[in-house]
Amino acid sequence: MATWTITKIEAENRFNVVTSGGITIPLGNQTVWNNTGSWVDGPTGSTRPNVFLNTMPTATGFYKINVHGTAPFSAIWRGKSYVVAGHVGGRLALISPLVPVPATGNAVAVNGLYLMAPDFKTRQVVIPFRYGGDFSWQLWLWNGKEYIASMAPSTTTRLELCWARATAPTGPVTAPSPTVRTRVDMTPGYPILLWRLFAPNPSELPAAASQDVAFYIHRAVVNVIWNASLTTPRYDTSRGMAYYGVSGYGGGFKLKEWFDTLYPRCNCYDLAGISQLALSMLMDANGAELTDSHWVFQSPNGFINPGPLIRWVASGGDNLRCNTPFWESAGTAPYVPPTASNRTSFGNHAWVEVTRSGVTTVVDATHALQAPTPTPPAGTQTRQDYITATLDPARPRGNAQAKTTANPSGSCSLNPSTSLQRIGVYNPWGRPAPLSAMIPEELAKEIETLVEKGKVPDAAKPEFNRVDVQDATLRSAVSKNLAAAGTTTSVFETSSHTTYAFRHGSDTATVTIDAFEDFEGPMHALVSLLASIQIHPLSAVVHTDGPRLGAYSFRTATSAFWIRGNLFIHAQYFSSEPEPKLELEVDISALAADIDAQLASREAAPHLPTGIKPDWASLPDVVHIGKELRVAVDTDRFASMTSFSDNIEVLVPRGPPDEEGRFVFYARAAGKAKATIAGAAKGSLQPLHTSFDITVAVEHPGTTSVEAVEAPPGDLPPMVPDLPSQE
Repeated sequence: MATWTITKIEAENRFNVVTSGGITIPLGNQTVWNNTGSWVDGPTGSTRPNVFLNTMPTATGFYKINVHGTAPFSAIWRGKSYVVAGHVGGRLALISPLVPVPATGNAVAVNGLYLMAPDFKTRQVVIPFRYGGDFSWQLWLWNGKEYIASMAPSTTTRLELCWARATAPTGPVTAPSPTVRTRVDMTPGYPILLWRLFAPNPSELPAAASQDVAFYIHRAVVNVIWNASLTTPRYDTSRGMAYYGVSGYGGGFKLKEWFDTLYPRCNCYDLAGISQLALSMLMDANGAELTDSHWVFQSPNGFINPGPLIRWVASGGDNLRCNTPFWESAGTAPYVPPTASNRTSFGNHAWVEVTRSGVTTVVDATHALQAPTPTPPAGTQTRQDYITATLDPARPRGNAQAKTTANPSGSCSLNPSTSLQRIGVYNPWGRPAPLSAMIPEELAKEIETLVEKGKVPDAAKPEFNRVDVQDATLRSAVSKNLAAAGTTTSVFETSSHTTYAFRHGSDTATVTIDAFEDFEGPMHALVSLLASIQIHPLSAVVHTDGPRLGAYSFRTATSAFWIRGNLFIHAQYFSSEPEPKLELEVDISALAADIDAQLASREAAPHLPTGIKPDWASLPDVVHIGKELRVAVDTDRFASMTSFSDNIEVLVPRGPPDEEGRFVFYARAAGKAKATIAGAAKGSLQPLHTSFDITVAVEHPGTTSVEAVEAPPGDLPPMVPDLPSQE
């Protein structure tokens, strides 16, 4: 059989989307595949994902996906027509209109494709969906209504195509009134990792659109987050600690770290965080959440009825009837007699609620009741029914009432009843949230007391770190027989977050270093960490009797954390065994002491940058819509750099520098924006940033920021339903 060659595929991206590497793909026409680039990102992902507008309720899904290539058209093909059909996973997904075979030459040029599955004629789709993987493209020859022949493709093409009903939410995180809902802020665009986790392939969709939302919630909570076949991240039964950036009232969720399972443990705050992010993808055409998801923080909670905690199902035994969630900390089995004095409870708890057809129900992937197939609450129980079913009625437990000014005895804090400032996930990037919003009132004094106990007497006056942190950390780890397993650095406007991962056999150790541009930031990070621990009193698991490091110093059984100058440092050790070890194979306190000693005694790293200096001479006064602003910066002296914009409607930042070390900003609408370039200095990790104002204007009157999608050229080709074999 003759073969044909695809050289390039273009698609119109309708919504900003952020790749797994942090690069923002702006709206507009994009090359999503060619025969020279590297496009594979994970099992089914692409380095150039694309998000289309779900055009329902129109009858036909027609999208600006242009396919270019060459085919050895023989004489019998001339004067006839062809279609290009794209299959993925053995399923016909996309098909072109009829295209005339050129009278001469071998060019294949398809402008626009129909979405074949789901077929909007018979099945509207109200939830996000996604195709990802290696597409195979058949070229079919037609003479009128008669199928004549076909050509096979010479190669597959890796594509990641997503469909959304509205742009990614951008807040607000503080509501002006109780009638306005707070929202997660995904600026600058959709994280593609959310699509990979939660957007189903169309082959998974239920029979009717009326079932879509319930299907999506169940799939997200039970199949993806709970997923009883996995063992990590499993509930932290030793400290009840959150590892992914959130506390009892929410915060900046570290989606990338969750996707990569950087930490093998989690708690209910983490689970509420990833659940709310999944639910935030459910929107109508106006961008309003379909389920109006709310984060609920209950204090007190209570003693759980028997059943497994998340990712402990595979461990079997008493884990399947766990009724004491912090059994590792208490030194017991996962099940104890109901009246045992050493039975532990959830002093507080967090979950998410959704509202559909006027009924509000609970979503909570933390714990499931004992059953042949344990299944966590996934939107089928009201708050009161959930509390009644989940918590032991013979022991004290919290009530189902909202905590308000008029009802301070209510156990449940949530928006807007308790506060107009967001309680829930602020962003999916791990960006720190305002400390005032993150600490439940009842925890503030306990944290304040513990922080004071952790203060190191006669600590040196704080100074900005100028020591090579990476070298000090790696040398200390190697001295403890830890093998380096990777380093990641995230940069924000006023801070940087670096994680060093290590392996010791099958065990894992991490050292995270948050560097700030001031001395208040480390205290913010310390308080946020203490607020992320679910066990209370905190003094039961957080101690101040370890090595006295820096200015404030603390330890737990498996970690040490401290403040030195503008740094907050957190060293942790994770056993790969589900059962606790009597003694860790690596002394984490000794590792922490070694790192701190090097930071205290070493000389400053050479050639540290003192600022970010763009090539100001190359910056224009005005950038025209549709153009790109490229800013040259010396990136060699930075561990990591990225870019931001305070108005993504006007100016979209690419994020990290391009292959030539330049920062790219995409001009998308007339207006003004402040562009920021930020970096973490190589060695010291000191955060630095610079900002500049940009004006975006229309170059030619009448132009638009997004190219219009061509109107569909009539109905589908006449071969439907007489399609040729999809072999």
